[in-house]
Amino acid sequence: MTIIGKEKAITCLGIVAAVAVVLTLAAGAGHPIQPYYSYAQPATPFKVVFVTDAKFNDGGWGAVGFNATQAMKSKYGVGLTSADSIAIPDIGSTLTGYADAGANLIIAQGFQWGDPVVKVAPTYPDIKFVVMTGLVNASNVASIFPMQQQGSFLLGALAAMMSKTATIGFVGGETYPNIINIAEGYKQGAKFINPNMKVISTYLHDFNNPAKGREAALAQINSGADFLL
Repeated sequence: MTIIGKEKAITCLGIVAAVAVVLTLAAGAGHPIQPYYSYAQPATPFKVVFVTDAKFNDGGWGAVGFNATQAMKSKYGVGLTSADSIAIPDIGSTLTGYADAGANLIIAQGFQWGDPVVKVAPTYPDIKFVVMTGLVNASNVASIFPMQQQGSFLLGALAAMMSKTATIGFVGGETYPNIINIAEGYKQGAKFINPNMKVISTYLHDFNNPAKGREAALAQINSGADFLL
């Protein structure tokens, strides 16, 4: 049985792409490319707040967001405040608190932040809000909804090629649109390779219960799945 994480698979694809770019640039090393712009750091740092209900040390969703904002701070010199493990009932008050504290940009990570952001944003028209995996928009609100099903399609195809039982599994957290997209991409990728592939899907309705995830995974393995996402 093989268990592979989505982030690791996408990272591998990214490494391959990066190598191709490096080789291409090396071929033209005698003609260095000049940057077409320069970035001057402002005297007063732009204040960015990054908030999530995930954990920064989860090795996945929360960690990716945290690392991205740290890179933004390092590259652009923004003032960064980060907070994780925000309880869902506290989302509204968390947004209001950081807005009152003078944030210029609030990045909220997670589909469940969408509606609270839309409710809070009109009170703070000079603050920009961004919702990762959100489906909401307003005059000062934007959503970023990554096409995660494209990466999971490739994982599904890989799973179908590696499976010896023609049965694979998917264990998800909540039934949020982006999670469903991941599951459907995985399923379609597997069936693209083998139309008869059986895909077992289980939603835990919880992102923070490893024991429940283990139980679901073992149940899928006992049902014949030899590749899990």
